[in-house]
Amino acid sequence: AAAPPPSAYTLHKINWLTRCKGSMGSLHSGPIMGCAIEPKETQVVLTCSLDKTARVSNIMSGNCVVSFTVPDPLWSCAWHPSDSNVFFCGAA
Repeated sequence: AAAPPPSAYTLHKINWLTRCKGSMGSLHSGPIMGCAIEPKETQVVLTCSLDKTARVSNIMSGNCVVSFTVPDPLWSCAWHPSDSNVFFCGAA
């Protein structure tokens, strides 16, 4: 039988040079489909999930800065190239 799905989904931070690994903690209740580092403010990461949420989290602390719930599962995400207050998410 297949293992049950995890109760929480996270991002893992991996430094390929030093081989150090860390986790950002529980970010979503469904699989994370996309993540993007904000190009101007490199301390935040945008994630989107099949749990119908998009989250902006602090990379250093792992804390959620803001979360948005939408009607559909989210499959991809990207920051606006010139406005760090705007991001886009692709929905199913």
